[in-house]
Amino acid sequence: MRRVLRHFKPGVCLRWVLLAAVLAGCDPGRCAGLQQTPAQPAEAYNPYQAEKELEVGRFYLRRRHYDAAIARFRMALEYKPQWALPHRWLGEAFEKKGDLEAALAEYRTYLNISPGARDAGRIRRRVAELERHLLRKSSSR
Repeated sequence: MRRVLRHFKPGVCLRWVLLAAVLAGCDPGRCAGLQQTPAQPAEAYNPYQAEKELEVGRFYLRRRHYDAAIARFRMALEYKPQWALPHRWLGEAFEKKGDLEAALAEYRTYLNISPGARDAGRIRRRVAELERHLLRKSSSR
C-alpha cells in the first residue's frame, strides 16, 4: 500500500478523472462527483492553484465544454485577481459559446491589464472584428 501511495500524484489523477468523464460523455460542469473544491477559501491569493485552474479550463475548452471552461477561468481569477491570461481565455470561451458581448468585454480587460502581451496585436484585431460584427448585427435589426 505504501508503495502505491508514494507514487500518487493528485494533479495527474485529476487529469485522468476529467479525461475519463469527457470520454464517457459526462458534462464535466454538471457532474457532481467531479467538482473540485478548493481546500482553502477562493479569496486567498494562490498563484499555483490559479495556474491549475487555468490548465483545467484550457482542457475543457479544447473539449468544447465551454461552461466548465468559463467556470475554471473564473476560479483562476479568484485565486489570482489581476492575472490577464484568464481574461484572454474567457474571451475565447465566450466567443466560441456565442456570447460575443461577454467575449468583447473579456478581450478588452485582457488588453487593459496586459497591453504589451505577445498576442496583443491579434487580440486587438479580434476586438475590432467583434465590434464590427456586433455593429452590423445591431444595425440590421
